This record gives sequence, C-alpha cells and structure tokens, in this order.
Amino acid sequence: QASIGSPVGGNTDDYLPDYKVGDRTYLNTSANPSIGFYVELRHKFRFAWNPRPVIQRYYSNLISKGQMVSVWGVSVDSQGQLAGLILLNGSGLDAFDNEVKRTIVASAPFSKPPVTMITKDGMLHMAWMFTYYL
Repeated sequence: QASIGSPVGGNTDDYLPDYKVGDRTYLNTSANPSIGFYVELRHKFRFAWNPRPVIQRYYSNLISKGQMVSVWGVSVDSQGQLAGLILLNGSGLDAFDNEVKRTIVASAPFSKPPVTMITKDGMLHMAWMFTYYL
C-alpha cells in the first residue's frame, strides 16, 4: 500500500489526521464535514465517482479486505482551479486509486474557496478519503 503522507496531529492513531507532505499540510476534510466548501466538493465527487466496474473486476481478490480506501491530497488555488493532486495513502489497487483520481479531475473546477482557508502559497490543501465498502 502506497503511503507518502505522514499523518499529523496530537496522536498518530487519530482517526481524522491531517497529512504532511514536505512543507505542505493537507487538511482532512472529514474532520470538518459541515464546512460549505467541503460539502460542495463532496457532492461533485459523488456525482462523478463510479468505482463499481473496478471493484467488480477484482472482487474475488478484494472480498477479504472489507473496504477499499484511497486518500488524496487535493490543492485548489484561490480561484477554485485544481492546482495539485497527490496520492497520500493508496488502497493497494492501482485501478481503484486511478478511479478516484479520475473523479477528482472530472469534478474540477470548483468554486472559490473561503479566503480564510487559503494558505501563504495561495492554495487550499485538503486530504480527501474515498471509501468503498465491499
């Protein structure tokens, strides 16, 4: 399982950690589910996401896992344009991770993020977890 993001926070067992990659911290969107900007992105992702064909293709090999989880770092500029995408924690199945990537790219552009969420580099860095229960 690929993992390049290091969870940050008070506890490494934290269920909703942020992810640190180099000098960037990707905010875990699941920790703040009611923020309007995150809600909008979640709706866009749900509309575009279709992991079923991938799961069906590999189902017999996956059934013992119980779920597939892929965590992506998504960077959006102050205008809502997708500015960066990085796999923070892979599912172990490239086809599933690629479906999540396709979903994020197909969902862009987004509305302008709140100014208060923009970092010094002019971006909003977020960690999005995509889970599919088998």
